[in-house]
Amino acid sequence: MRTLLSAVLALSLCVGAFADTPSPAQIGPAQGGKVLGKINIPTEQLNPGEEIYNRLDITDRQAYVNGNGDAWSGVGVFGRLYDLQCVDDVTFESDCCLGDMIRDYVGFLGNPAPAGGSFVAIYADNGSCAPNEASESEADGQATSSTTFADTIFGLIGYRNTVNGDGSVCAPAGNVFIEIQPHDETSGGDWYYVLRDGTQVNCDIHMRDRLDRGGNGGYGTTTWISSGNIGFGVGTIAQAISVKCGPPTPRCIYQVSKVKNKANLCGKVCDACPYVRGDLVCTTECRSANDCASRLRGFNACPNGAACKVSADLVGCDAPPRNCKRCR
Repeated sequence: MRTLLSAVLALSLCVGAFADTPSPAQIGPAQGGKVLGKINIPTEQLNPGEEIYNRLDITDRQAYVNGNGDAWSGVGVFGRLYDLQCVDDVTFESDCCLGDMIRDYVGFLGNPAPAGGSFVAIYADNGSCAPNEASESEADGQATSSTTFADTIFGLIGYRNTVNGDGSVCAPAGNVFIEIQPHDETSGGDWYYVLRDGTQVNCDIHMRDRLDRGGNGGYGTTTWISSGNIGFGVGTIAQAISVKCGPPTPRCIYQVSKVKNKANLCGKVCDACPYVRGDLVCTTECRSANDCASRLRGFNACPNGAACKVSADLVGCDAPPRNCKRCR
């Protein structure tokens, strides 16, 4: 299987990587949503991972000193949307794919716990104890579950969120920055606040605004900046998170064999089909090729109202290559 996959990778004309795949926020009904067909998903989770980092004691001891806004499209008190990002650094001793993760945060009364899942991403260290602007790997829609805890510091509602990582967000060994961001466009009252303390732990946490996803800002910067340089205290500090690391989860891998433009009623053909012949597409978890459909077919609507018809043939069940586009 791995020999076959290596041959396909060597011959393919693939483009893009996990980080280049449009997020669900960019793929709405007008752009087609999901593209390729559904297949069966094994019920047993394949990659829970082993814990490599844990600072949940910050919350357990009620020792946090501040909270930094961190949410994708939470609705603020004056009705504005926000997309605030906050990352903490973790050292990977070897190549790592994220398994289950836990993060603690608080919200104002009336804020529901995020039901829409979480956005997860890994950013490499740029060599100056700060994250690169572009992620190494990322995924939205990660399944979450929440429990509450008593917040005696701020008197808000505390949430401990478990994010069921699927082993698709990966990065090589080294110092990296991890983002575990609540994604809940229905939240009201305010955004959520990730909890942190003032303990000396490697690099400072960093934060930024993502205006390209519809946010109105909050930190006043669209590039990463350390919390010590934005008025949240000086010194290297840590978030209340736990991170597990494991091998990549095998997934069904397909290669796009046909892409055909389908004109709309006005005769316009697709102006921006996201797939080209030769692209690799990774879909659901698998234990063998028997868990995968032999071929995927589907339509992808385009911004101008046309569509492209896509067919992809099964390569096999294996660890996703870095240039494999994802279709959840």
